[in-house]
Amino acid sequence: MKRLLRACACAILLFSGAAGCGGEGSDVAPPVSLGKRFQYHWGDFPGDAAGAPQWSAVKGARWIPLQLPYEPPQRRGRDHLWLRVKLPRGAWESPAILTSGIHEVCQVFLEERPVYRFGRFDDSGQGIFAGYKWFHLVRLPGDFADRWLYFRFHSDFQSIGISSAVIGSQADHLRHIVKDDIFKFSIGIVFIILGLLVLFYYITRMRRRWDDFEAGGSIFIFFILASLFIGLGTIADTRIKELIVEAPLAWLYMRLAGVYIFVSAITGFIYQTFQTRFHRAILVFVIAYFSYSVLSLSLALAGLVPVMATILPFNIMVLAGISVLILIIANTFWKGNRESYLFVFGILVFIATGIRDSLVDMGMLPRYGFIQHWGMLVFVLSIGVIVVYRIVDFNRRYYGYTYEMRLARQIQMSVLPAENPDLREMTVATVYMPMVSVGGDFYAFRHMEGGRLGILISDISGHGVPSALISLMAKVIFDYESGSTEDPALLLEGMNRRLRQQMEGNFLTAGYLVIDPGEGRALFASAGHPPLMVWRGGLGVIEEFKPRGRVIGYFDELSCATREMAIGRGDKIIMITDGLLEARNIDGEQFGNGSFQRFIRERGGLPASQFAGALTARMREWILPEKRFEDDVTVVVIDIGEGPAA
Repeated sequence: MKRLLRACACAILLFSGAAGCGGEGSDVAPPVSLGKRFQYHWGDFPGDAAGAPQWSAVKGARWIPLQLPYEPPQRRGRDHLWLRVKLPRGAWESPAILTSGIHEVCQVFLEERPVYRFGRFDDSGQGIFAGYKWFHLVRLPGDFADRWLYFRFHSDFQSIGISSAVIGSQADHLRHIVKDDIFKFSIGIVFIILGLLVLFYYITRMRRRWDDFEAGGSIFIFFILASLFIGLGTIADTRIKELIVEAPLAWLYMRLAGVYIFVSAITGFIYQTFQTRFHRAILVFVIAYFSYSVLSLSLALAGLVPVMATILPFNIMVLAGISVLILIIANTFWKGNRESYLFVFGILVFIATGIRDSLVDMGMLPRYGFIQHWGMLVFVLSIGVIVVYRIVDFNRRYYGYTYEMRLARQIQMSVLPAENPDLREMTVATVYMPMVSVGGDFYAFRHMEGGRLGILISDISGHGVPSALISLMAKVIFDYESGSTEDPALLLEGMNRRLRQQMEGNFLTAGYLVIDPGEGRALFASAGHPPLMVWRGGLGVIEEFKPRGRVIGYFDELSCATREMAIGRGDKIIMITDGLLEARNIDGEQFGNGSFQRFIRERGGLPASQFAGALTARMREWILPEKRFEDDVTVVVIDIGEGPAA
């Protein structure tokens, strides 16, 4: 906590030059680099009973000059290294040495006195991996001047030792860390905020629209993953994060996960954005990268493989994908669209900054600090602009789509009766609960001589404008056929003959009921439609009627059967579409025939209009919290012998 507060204080006073942070006007000496003063020795030294190293016990031990950041030559598979440096005099407040790039386990001695340790060594001298720190702060006692400081390393990684060492006051070191990394740390925060904003937008506005409109929202998922993980990876690649939370192994996993998932997500973004001849090859890389990322880090967390050993195979996989990626870049660039230009610009900036930083790291360019995070920012922003273009284009097409759906809804609603029949011998109530987009349910009435009433209920396969147009055609044909026949089976067969050639792969189910209250009977025929229910109020029983008949529009010839039933005062006839039975709750459970029959038994004694209202409330309660149906729900309720509706 003291270090964190100290770091925050130095960050606040970074440009103020205040005392205590090594600012201008302070009596504290400036930091001094020790990079040219080091000497090295390959191999390990034995320790005494207390663990102090015995350098004199190794005959012929030679200390060879070394200039950082270069590693000692002629490693030849050796995993132990000693470095030493004679410390200069200087008036430093709370003196300390700031190092970078320690690989992997380290002990530091001032002469024979231990002053720092990262990780630990076992009894055989082998280091036990404890993660990777981006910097180490070795605090020195007051009597350090003109004495030898020894570093003992063990590493089975490709690197060993340290990259730099600077002696100075602790406050200066903390201020240097904050000053050098604050912009990189901030860019990581920007990446995360950008990913969260797109995630929020996708969850609140885009996800449901994609479900209603078309598949393809994965481009946003890939961008969100890329932004979030490269943000975490960028933060994990700074030294500031260790001033906040010192958890080297956790930060290492976060860094690797950030890089691995970022590369995987960017490859997925390319797959979704650019349609090229290499499309399938890109998909192979997407699957391979994601699979390797999850599998390798899982095995490392389980302790089955060293986490550092996962880096080289992934780098080889990335290099293998670069050749394909270059072909993609060339192919998309020559298409000349703005998304291609943006993507090419962003990735070239990213590659250029990466090459520049690599040359700096190898000492081939002056060491003015790394800038690849800026190139990363440009790249992510460029693909972010592509996402914005996609959102704008999606909204334009979506609003065109919703306009068509409103028009289709108007067409569909024009098919439905404006009001229910008002008859002395029966009361009719209807329920129509549409799904969000246009469905294919419709119902119609036909008044006949002698107080008889014909009722058609139908459900057209599919949704959208085609279903609305088919429902309009079916309504016209029903009006024509019902005027020429009163037999329900013949009517449905006639509708099939006239609709068969216009369905183009669609079909419809239908049920047609003719009620004759004067004679106390009803005729019903079905074309693949859900059963008709009759609640016998006087007996308290439910009867189901489903005569033989196949769907309309699928077969050249349709053969239906008409079934006659007796009706009397107190009977309630219920016609439904399958949207009611197939409505799902939050657990994915369908409402089903059993639940519907239980509802009829509970509420069957209610008048038709109240029964319809109670059923509407029950269905809307069933589908919570989605508050949307997967299909239209249509119900026609007829009470026999109750007189006209109030």
